[in-house]
Amino acid sequence: MTRPTARVRFAVIGDVEPKDEGTFSNLRKAVAIINELSRDGSLAFTASIGDIAHRGSVIQYETATGILSGLASPFYAIMGNEELMEGVEPVRRFLDYASRWNREADAIPATSYVKEHGGIAFIFATALEDGTTFSDGEIAWLEGECGPAAPSLS
Repeated sequence: MTRPTARVRFAVIGDVEPKDEGTFSNLRKAVAIINELSRDGSLAFTASIGDIAHRGSVIQYETATGILSGLASPFYAIMGNEELMEGVEPVRRFLDYASRWNREADAIPATSYVKEHGGIAFIFATALEDGTTFSDGEIAWLEGECGPAAPSLS
């Protein structure tokens, strides 16, 4: 198997929700730093590994959206267990707000998806059952995206 030799520079954030606080001061600082790092155009994207809004609350999504829409680089995210804690259609709520985080509304097309940069596939996968454990179907999807040379994840 030939491995890509491209270099891809990206930033990662996660668990940014301020619990019961709504100010997101650390997220604001992180976005400012990421924007500074991306000034030369070499930052391909910023990824979130989940937990943007505490308990998937609308007020936190609203505040975070105002901050995240200011990122200079494309932003890709997955749902964390915090977003899944809200029992009222958390997937739909997440995807609604995710459609506002980039210039292209479909940049985050689903709760699990693949983005390619520099010939390298980046897999963004959400464990929908409880935010921590992948179902057999989700594992099968991951294995399919990793290709036939990938070791079994199950």
